[in-house]
Amino acid sequence: MPSGILTRIIVSTIPAFGQFNSNFLSSEQTMKKKVKAYTDDGYVIRPNKTALKREHQALQNWAKQFLAMKPEKLAKFMLPDDVQKSIALGRKLVGNAQDRHAKYVAKQLAELGLDTIEARAQQLQNQEALQQRFHSEAEQWCQRLLDAPEQTLSRFFEQFPWADRQQLRQLVRALQKSSKHDKIVEQLRDTIFHTLSQQTDWLNAL
Repeated sequence: MPSGILTRIIVSTIPAFGQFNSNFLSSEQTMKKKVKAYTDDGYVIRPNKTALKREHQALQNWAKQFLAMKPEKLAKFMLPDDVQKSIALGRKLVGNAQDRHAKYVAKQLAELGLDTIEARAQQLQNQEALQQRFHSEAEQWCQRLLDAPEQTLSRFFEQFPWADRQQLRQLVRALQKSSKHDKIVEQLRDTIFHTLSQQTDWLNAL
C-alpha cells in the first residue's frame, strides 16, 4: 500500500495538529460527584482497595510530572485554571514543601479523573507520533523531488490533491536554477510537511 494512502488511513482517526477540543478538561468535570454503584440486590459495590491505591499513586505521579513539566507542554493538557495556578505555585516551592503541595495537586487531579488525564496524554502521544511520521515522509518526498522532479510532482499531486501546486512547482523550478539548494530544500520540505498535516481537514470535508 502506498505510504500516502496508509497515512491517510491513520490520520483519519487522529485529530489534526492543534485541533483539540478546548473543553477536554472542562470545569464541569471538576464538579462531578462520585456516584455509588449498586448490585442487582441493592448492595453498595465497595471499591477495590488495590485499584484505589494504584489510582492514588498514578495521580501522585502525574502531579509531580506536571510540576516538572515545561510550560509549553503543560499547556497542551488544557487543565482548568485552578489546577494550573496550583502547579505554578508548586514550582516555586522546593523540597518537602513541594512534595506536600504535589499531594494537593493530586487531589485536584482526582476531581478531573485519572482516565481523563491519561486519555489526554495518549491523545498528545498520538499527535507527536503522527508529526514524526509526517516529518519522515516529507523528507522522503523531498528526496524524490530532487531525483525525479516532474514524475514525483505528478505522483504527489495525485495522492494529495489539496496540495498547493503553484507553490510546489515554483520551489522545484527554483531548486533547479538556484545554487542555494539548502535554503530551498528546507522550504520545500516545510511545504510538503504542511500539505501532509492538512490531511484530516481535507478528509473531514469530503
